[in-house]
Amino acid sequence: MKKLMRLVIMTIMVFLVCSCDNNRGQQLENNREKGKETEKYFSYQILLENDYDGKNRFKGLAILYGDDNSSNYVMFDNDEDYYNDCIREWTLAWSIAQHLYYFVADQNQIESYLKTIHCLPNCFEKYGITDDKIKGIFLKQYYDNRELKIYEPQRYYGMRIYSIENQLGGVFQRRLYRIEDELGNIPTGTLGIR
Repeated sequence: MKKLMRLVIMTIMVFLVCSCDNNRGQQLENNREKGKETEKYFSYQILLENDYDGKNRFKGLAILYGDDNSSNYVMFDNDEDYYNDCIREWTLAWSIAQHLYYFVADQNQIESYLKTIHCLPNCFEKYGITDDKIKGIFLKQYYDNRELKIYEPQRYYGMRIYSIENQLGGVFQRRLYRIEDELGNIPTGTLGIR
């Protein structure tokens, strides 16, 4: 019943937004006619933590949603159900980001590379990835991770833990969590993966 009510409310909200915002609808229609409709996708911001010796190390990712021009942080929602549909992509992004962090020094460049996650394996040129070693990291992780078995998550307040079976039959975990303790550059409540 709760899911049905949320669906009804979301449908009403979409209807109201669409009917109240004729200018935006007309702009989208004009963009469609010009072939410039913007594609929405997830993008990522790297999270770091200080190691015992004071050096930064890769901790995980904050998850954003938008297009090539702008994106917003996704807020963690304890009742959300679409996470199960996205966990494969987010796990792939985490894996690629971790490998790139220790290979490419520039965090901003890595984050721009991660915009290709949604369109792998065929969009390197669109996002300016020309280095064959970088492409190799993406492709290896893409093909190694695309058919991993992902189990239903354990749900906790502010966290979901997904058990994922690797190629060798072992199991590792990825956590979706509500970010609360980052260095102020990410809003509290943002959806993170570690």
